[in-house]
Amino acid sequence: MPSSGPGNGTYEASLGDFQAHTSLRIVKRAPSPHEGSMIAIRSIQPKELDAWLTLSGTLPADERLGRRVRAAWEDGKSGPAMTFVVERDARPVGRLVHISSPAATVLPTALETLILGLWLPWDADDVVDIGRRLIVETLGVLPEGVLAVDAYANPEYMPAAEIRRSVFEAAGMPLFQEKEGFLWRSSEADPPPEREPRLHFQSIEDVGQDSFARVMSRAVIGTLDRQDHYYRELVGPRAWAREMLGYLDPLDASAWLLALDGDGAEVGYVLVGAFDEPGQATIVHIGVVPEVRGRGHVDELLQAANAAARRRGFNRMLSDVDVVNAPMLAAMERNGHSSPATPWHVWHHRLEPVGSARPGGATPADRRRSTGPQRLAGRHRP
Repeated sequence: MPSSGPGNGTYEASLGDFQAHTSLRIVKRAPSPHEGSMIAIRSIQPKELDAWLTLSGTLPADERLGRRVRAAWEDGKSGPAMTFVVERDARPVGRLVHISSPAATVLPTALETLILGLWLPWDADDVVDIGRRLIVETLGVLPEGVLAVDAYANPEYMPAAEIRRSVFEAAGMPLFQEKEGFLWRSSEADPPPEREPRLHFQSIEDVGQDSFARVMSRAVIGTLDRQDHYYRELVGPRAWAREMLGYLDPLDASAWLLALDGDGAEVGYVLVGAFDEPGQATIVHIGVVPEVRGRGHVDELLQAANAAARRRGFNRMLSDVDVVNAPMLAAMERNGHSSPATPWHVWHHRLEPVGSARPGGATPADRRRSTGPQRLAGRHRP
């Protein structure tokens, strides 16, 4: 994934497109500490989208963003009213879009919102305040039923990751989870296994989704991954497993592997799938059932993932692990997945509940009673 540069000062070519539409609804106008200038935050019109996308000047990242925004506009998950630009004295200095999706397939009216396309004047002395206002002052347009707002910082493809984190914190979005990235390359030999193989593997095509769901619901018990723990507590192990199965792409079915021991007992699973770029995969998820943890089975699961990626023709795998999951961090390094080989590092910030951030908003208990639990966050690149 190519890294994108900061894009400071690249909005000049698009300035005229925004100045031509001064009749748009203003969300907030207030004096700026920047030498008495005025800051205005407004939604855009449909004809402004192309200009809005070019503001950061980061290709191909903005092309990818454009596809996601247009798709969200088309299916009703976002729209011009949820796509914003912030201007200083009528000159664009920031942008973001809110995209809201159902929290679960069984909870279509309970929503989560993802902040995408955040661009700010990263070198400006008031960048954190501009970003804070851009987030906080646009929450009022979110539809009813939004339980949480998520935002991410990742230096692999986002400029100014630390500044983004400061913006999120200033906007009342604390750190929800931090994950370390790992890169595996098929061109490099895997470390030799430390013990003789004890497991054999069957794909989800062989055993069916019911068997997979049963093992996954057992393996999530006692997880050290904060996101998995959070959603398991909200929806329960069985619903969590069924939600995870929703990420299965038929093309990846041969690399979703169930592990059994010599007696045929279910030990765990590992899921390998295509990710983001041609030739690249990711470990979608991995788990060992509680009663057989601590016996080195995770090493065989990772070795099976490496072999599955090679069979599928992937030349690299990019995966990440919660930084509090020390056993998994060590297992990745033991089995050919290198953290120093990639700048990928995810900081996931979350505002929850959204109602409390709005005037007269509902309490957390009120909102959970009315809307139910949330689903797992998506396994896509944010």
